[in-house]
Amino acid sequence: MRALLVGIAILAGCAPQYLWVKPGASQDDFYADSGQCKAQAYGAPGTYTMQVVLIYQSCMQGKGWHKQEQ
Repeated sequence: MRALLVGIAILAGCAPQYLWVKPGASQDDFYADSGQCKAQAYGAPGTYTMQVVLIYQSCMQGKGWHKQEQ
């Protein structure tokens, strides 16, 4: 688990900075949807760091969120 978090931190440092946005959604809506997507991504057995990221992103997009670069 620690290696997974380190991998995500490294990827986050190398990637462009962005925000998840959804028209009409509040910060609380983001926290709720993000929490559900994180649980889905981390709950998938045998996934690698990049797969966790892809599962999370796919989940967020499925809930109507999209990334916007800062």
